Order: sequence, then C-alpha cells, then structure tokens
Amino acid sequence: FYPGPTFSGGAPGNLSEKMADWLSQRSGGRYQFIATQIPRRRLMRMLNQPHWQGVVAWANPRWFGAAALRQSWTGNFMVDANLVASLRSAPLDYSDDASLHGLRIGTVEGFNYKDFDSLVEAGRVIRDEADSEVRNLLKLQQRRVPVAFLQASSLPRMHQQFADLDSWLYLAARPRTVFERAFFMAAQQPQLLEFLNQSHAKLKLF
Repeated sequence: FYPGPTFSGGAPGNLSEKMADWLSQRSGGRYQFIATQIPRRRLMRMLNQPHWQGVVAWANPRWFGAAALRQSWTGNFMVDANLVASLRSAPLDYSDDASLHGLRIGTVEGFNYKDFDSLVEAGRVIRDEADSEVRNLLKLQQRRVPVAFLQASSLPRMHQQFADLDSWLYLAARPRTVFERAFFMAAQQPQLLEFLNQSHAKLKLF
C-alpha cells in the first residue's frame, strides 16, 4: 500500500514486483506471489480477520499498532531511513527535533513518522502533507516548505524524477529516524514464515 515508485506495483522496476517474482521462483512452485497495492483502510479491515490471505511487504510493526501483535513477522528485509531534506540555498543541518521547531515540514499523507505527531500536537512544527514523495519534493523545490522528509530507499527514484536533484537538494548528514522493513502474514502459517525467513537470509537490501 506504499504509494512511492520504489515499492508500488505498476511503477517500472519497483521492488515489490521484483521481490514477488524472485520469491515465486525461489519457492519452486510452492508459492505464487503477486505484487498488489491496496488502500490502507482496506488493509486494516483485512488484518482484523484472523485468517486473512497474503503477505504484507516492506512493513514495520510500529505502523500497525495493536494489529501488529496478531501477525507473524519475518526478520528485517531492509534498513531504511527518513532523511531531512532542505534546499542547498537554505540548508538545514538536523541534529535533533529541536532543529525542526517553528518550521512547516513537508510529509507524505498516510506516512507514520516516529514521535512526529506529538511535535505537531504541541505546536512545535506544522505538518504539510502531499500525496506522494515526488509532490513533497516539488513543494520543497518551489519553496512552499523549507524542510521535507524523504525516505532513503526513494533516493534512486528521485534522481530519475529530478535530473537536477543534486544541484538543489540538501540532505542533512544525520537522518531523523532509521527503521527496518519486514514482511508479515496472518498468524499460524509457520511454513510460509519459515520460507520467507530462509529467503530473507539469502537477500540483503540497502
């Protein structure tokens, strides 16, 4: 259900379709994985069913609250990070969240940023949402926000979208957060979990 081109099905060369093909081939006919993107609300309704079918990819338990506790989780397939982006003409060197106080921050609608809501609720920052990371960077480029969050896994795609990216984008040396991405499925599927964990051990991303 991730909208960015790195993961979303249908985007050329996206990781989800590549991973689905690789896992299907590796299973030798035992499993058939098909990359499918569904809205978050539909996904959350699905997770309330004890024996739902499928595997959710590139996820983190923190993003799913109590529903995460009912699922079976693999080991981490990827380490990712939320980077703090600004303009080279007005660079922000992030050290901690105090660096963001008083700023309007470009974020992506539906993305869960660790401990960020409490900053918004306290009035220390303003969250300015876009419907994708591309639009988030466009807002930064157009000076509609002074700072934007960008996932490290999205950087290769952003370089394709913006040929001149390096000429205007400044990334703070310190990311705001570092997080893992894993896969999960309904509980009580030990064979599928074992297969995914064995595959995870053979694969290293980022």
